[in-house]
Amino acid sequence: MNQYQPQGFSFLPVIVKNLLIINALVYVASLVFYYKFGINANDHIGLFYFESSSFRPYQILTHFFAHAFISGDGSIQFSHLFFNMFSLWMFGTAIENVWGPKRFLTFYVITAFGAAFLHTAVYTYEVYQLKSAAAAYLNNATVESFETFTYKSVPAGFKASFIALLDEWTAAPKSLAIEKQSTEFVRQLVDYKISNSNVVGASGAIYGILMAFGMLFPNALLYFFFFIPVKAKYAVIIFGAIALFSGIANEAGDNVAHFAHLGGMLFGFLLIKYWQRNRFTPYE
Repeated sequence: MNQYQPQGFSFLPVIVKNLLIINALVYVASLVFYYKFGINANDHIGLFYFESSSFRPYQILTHFFAHAFISGDGSIQFSHLFFNMFSLWMFGTAIENVWGPKRFLTFYVITAFGAAFLHTAVYTYEVYQLKSAAAAYLNNATVESFETFTYKSVPAGFKASFIALLDEWTAAPKSLAIEKQSTEFVRQLVDYKISNSNVVGASGAIYGILMAFGMLFPNALLYFFFFIPVKAKYAVIIFGAIALFSGIANEAGDNVAHFAHLGGMLFGFLLIKYWQRNRFTPYE
């Protein structure tokens, strides 16, 4: 059996280096396309929900090389790329030095796809729930059923508009115009949920790498806020718990794909356990 033999510590191993280069090039190209041609590259290479008219199969691969590059106010955003690439270098370097380039690349790709899979699975469930609630309302459009839909099924970011319409309808319960507007609101919400589902970033794979670091170097110290020492195994639990809580909370204005983070961690954990069960040593 051919075995990978570490040649000593490399400050910038080959796969980490090339991933950094690819992500940086995609980021720069995205800025060029946006400012020179008015094209938002993430509308093409980001991952859309599979029912969206914007979905393309290649996005399953391209989305984890893309990052947010424009803030809501139109200014250049660098933080998304920076924190992902810094984490890739900080944790990925140690792991690639132990595993070697082939094993590390395999792990990176599988956790990235795993992140996309879990995110899509959870999103599909959310779409199903919303569609079911919308269908129930559209089959029985009344003030009472609209109130139920508004408070049980409308995401926090849209609830204010629905409540305002509900108040109008409550004041004029026989208004056919408001009833028609309510059904249009509901249909638009379902369409929005399906269409506006763009996901970009390497975060899923990065969380997988964090999981691997915690499993390979459980007692290594990480410093939260630069001065609070936390062992890697506990840091993994903390990050996982934050992602789970945030994903379930699903607060208004939160545009982070938390279940993609959890998917990267889950698939990373399962892959390492699979390798361990099949007697994979760190240097195979």
